[in-house]
Amino acid sequence: QMCIRDSVRGDLPGIGFGENWGYEVFVQAHRSTGFQNRGPFLHEERLVQGLSATPDPLTGDLSCALDVGDTFFGFDQNGSPLNCVPLNPFVPSFLQRGEFATDAENEYVYGYAGVQTRVEQNIAGGYITGEVGSFPKGGPIQILFGLEHREDKVRTTPSDNLRLGLLSGLDADVGATGGRWIKEAFMEFSLPILEGQRFAERLTFEGAARYTEEEFSGSDTTYQVKLDWGVLDYLTLRSGFGTSFRAPDTGEQFGTGTVFVQNSRIDPCIVGSLQINPLTEEYDPTLETLSDVVMQNCRDIGLDPTTLGTVGQGAPVGDLAFTTLPVAFGNFGFQEIQPETSEAWFAGFTLDQPWTEAFDLSLAVTWFDYVIEGSIGQLTRTQILRDCFDSPGLTDPLCEFQTRGTNGILTAVNEASINLGKTTSSGYDVNIRTGFELPRNIDVQWDVLYTHSKENSEDVLGNNEETNLRGNLYVNGGFPEDQIVSTMNATYGDFGLIWRMRFVSRLFGTPDRGNTFDPCFDFDAGALADDCTEAEFTTDYFQNDLFGVYRGDSWVVRLGITNMFDEVQKVDEDLAQAGIAIQSGHDIFGRRYTLGFEKQF
Repeated sequence: QMCIRDSVRGDLPGIGFGENWGYEVFVQAHRSTGFQNRGPFLHEERLVQGLSATPDPLTGDLSCALDVGDTFFGFDQNGSPLNCVPLNPFVPSFLQRGEFATDAENEYVYGYAGVQTRVEQNIAGGYITGEVGSFPKGGPIQILFGLEHREDKVRTTPSDNLRLGLLSGLDADVGATGGRWIKEAFMEFSLPILEGQRFAERLTFEGAARYTEEEFSGSDTTYQVKLDWGVLDYLTLRSGFGTSFRAPDTGEQFGTGTVFVQNSRIDPCIVGSLQINPLTEEYDPTLETLSDVVMQNCRDIGLDPTTLGTVGQGAPVGDLAFTTLPVAFGNFGFQEIQPETSEAWFAGFTLDQPWTEAFDLSLAVTWFDYVIEGSIGQLTRTQILRDCFDSPGLTDPLCEFQTRGTNGILTAVNEASINLGKTTSSGYDVNIRTGFELPRNIDVQWDVLYTHSKENSEDVLGNNEETNLRGNLYVNGGFPEDQIVSTMNATYGDFGLIWRMRFVSRLFGTPDRGNTFDPCFDFDAGALADDCTEAEFTTDYFQNDLFGVYRGDSWVVRLGITNMFDEVQKVDEDLAQAGIAIQSGHDIFGRRYTLGFEKQF
């Protein structure tokens, strides 16, 4: 990794207005290269070649029946032809440890997966800043103007055996290459309108604006304004509003290059086992759960949703078989992705009590409200295919993320980063911080942060169907209505004790209504129970952690108990959602102990 930066800064006394003008221009170049090498893994093509060995009728020696040939697979790292090595798997070392009897066999059939990633970034920019006047009862007016140009490049190069998917147990990685440029112009200002006045110890208005142009995502102008009013030396009111613009990064635009493989059962057009009559082993339309729209879409691309993926329907009972084909999936990039934009508003106050020196106490309250438009995220292959085929005539934009052969068979799904719908969030934070001293010189610091979510929703697909995440739990996540983190730190000489308590309000799940893992699914009846409703997903949750530390002259000992009352989240049997609550701050591992020692020499 290498980073070089050079800058020049100085004064601008020749400007005819204001004072204290200065400038800075800079250039920066960053280069980093990483290499990952994993293995050894069986090289599938060489394994096939080596196992094709046959005995010589005269000598009895083994030799490969097929030559590797003058392709990559027959060349070593130096580019010289590799001779095929006969393999004998019927030896104890291979049966027990996967090792062949000779070094020549192991070196021939085992390979390493290598990936090299190179990242480049070049930045050039500059700014000028100065004072253009002052307020009679305030301070100097400061402004700043600047320009910046940035170029980003990324190149991920896998070894050929990995790129072609020839190593057993590893998915193919085709690599990723891309680059972009970003140009920006920006300005900032600070207006200290009042200072040291009655009921206005400080009244400052600040603002900033930025014009951004990105090679693939177009341009936008964002801004931010903020008012800071120090009513008294211990009371401050503040408020602000701002917008943002985030262009997709190189990974989101050009993909990761990793290819995974799943069987074609994810295709909505393939017949499922639940649609087959177990008595006749034939498709039964009365058991079909797909809509008429999905069925017709399958037929329109040349597929029969009543037979696809089966062999032997109508034959004698017992001849029915289900077939699958490999389907590639991964993030292969999407250069048409658009920037993510947002609007955010906040208001609040801070209070530092001045009335007694017996203890310190500060209170900060902040109300917030933000909206993100076109947030950048990813959908799963299942959701892409489902939404595509649910649209009449395959008109959903997600249909372009699937690849099918001329016969209509699904071959790949691109789980690329795309623009999702609107995300909204509002609520308030309350932060209380106090400090005091107990007898025997025990110093105590106590910090409590309380967050209340008033609104939290998202429109994942941008179709004006918002999902309420507040107090609810979905596969894509959820947000508790209330959260509290309390941290108390007591210090006595060289000893310290930290008690941390976390509270997460209860979360409710959403019935899957159709998933056989639904707790409302009656397996005896083979259907959902009509009078069943899903139970509470999690209860109000408390977790307590305790940590102790001793600091000597040159050594430190730490001892901790995480989740000391062994409180583990309470969940129902909805396996389709199990584990999602972890994202909301729940602990699923129970009581744990830690011990650490540190010595300085």
